[in-house]
Amino acid sequence: MEKLTAKQKAEMTYNMLQKRKIKKAKEKENMVFEVVGESVKRCNKRRRIRCRW
Repeated sequence: MEKLTAKQKAEMTYNMLQKRKIKKAKEKENMVFEVVGESVKRCNKRRRIRCRW
């Protein structure tokens, strides 16, 4: 396994989530994902952290 940079991981995760978003719209209600700088942050909607889908 090659070591990926945080940015590459973030992009891969983001792309994967974009594909899954079509299949699972309900998951958007529970968890919001956002690529921030070089990392992917997970935000809980209940805690009201500012995030965008």
